[in-house]
Amino acid sequence: MVDVTLSRADLKVTAKALIDTGSPICIFPRGIGDLLAIDFDGHGVATVFTLAGQRWRAVPETVDLCLAPFNDLGWSAKVEFVMDGDLSYAILGYEGFLDRWAVSMNGAAGYFLIEPADQLDRRTPPAVLQEFRRQWPNL
Repeated sequence: MVDVTLSRADLKVTAKALIDTGSPICIFPRGIGDLLAIDFDGHGVATVFTLAGQRWRAVPETVDLCLAPFNDLGWSAKVEFVMDGDLSYAILGYEGFLDRWAVSMNGAAGYFLIEPADQLDRRTPPAVLQEFRRQWPNL
């Protein structure tokens, strides 16, 4: 889990978030949305998704995000705020997080690294990148 700061207008809140490579979206609990003054009642049509076998209703909202220690590399993204239920942590998925950041894991040593995606590309040998792009041209 990592700490991610969300801001909207003049409101700001930091939340614990799980990096989930299997999630196509970023999801935040209702309480985080309340702190950012998300309008849950007047939003209109809710998004519905399934997480851990449970169906969740959520409202999409574009917010600014920031990840320490990369405070100068903030970004804006559409995230989903659950409307009800007891989601106790946030989820950073592909759209809005993993499509911008490189996450490397060393499970044997028990740690992971987060870095700007272009930083990882600069360190990766050109032949490795070329072979990856050859095998998966649509990624």
